[in-house]
Amino acid sequence: MSDMTHYREDDLVLFLYGEGRRRDAVQRHLDICPMCSALYSDIAETMKLVAAPQAPERDERYGLEVWQRIRPELPVGPPPRSPLGWVSRALALQLALGALIVVAFVAGREWPRTETARMVPAARQPAAAGVPGSTDAADRIRMAAIGDHLEQSERLLVDFVNAGGPVVDVSSQQALAADLVDANRFYREAATSAGDET
Repeated sequence: MSDMTHYREDDLVLFLYGEGRRRDAVQRHLDICPMCSALYSDIAETMKLVAAPQAPERDERYGLEVWQRIRPELPVGPPPRSPLGWVSRALALQLALGALIVVAFVAGREWPRTETARMVPAARQPAAAGVPGSTDAADRIRMAAIGDHLEQSERLLVDFVNAGGPVVDVSSQQALAADLVDANRFYREAATSAGDET
């Protein structure tokens, strides 16, 4: 029995509280070793004298108190992006586009068409006057082409505004923008040659 390995106090405390490894081996050892059994009894009696601490009562401010304690230890980073920020930007863009459409509609309705016809030099009128309704058809075609041009310009601007991010690749939009600028010159020249100076 003298060559028997005895358990330490730490192992016996863990056994007392139902923890530790090899619980069956410790129990077998306690059954055959009077020295470890006496030590285990002393530990158990001592632990009965120690009262278990009571958990403090927590009121509704407990969460706030914990937050105030841990807040200084948290890493400081950028504030999270609110989904409302994207909604407000999208709403502002939609309102701006809506206002632009309303202004274009009102301007188109109030455009002085009769004055434009009087501003056209008389030398240009007979050529178109030979074909009945040709000035109306030419105006409609020109207005449809200009409307399509403005829609393409609007799409380009909306794509550019919605691209987002600190670095945006605009190489494809640059080529389209260059084409739109060339087309804009063409439409301006066509309007000037038709007598529309505005």
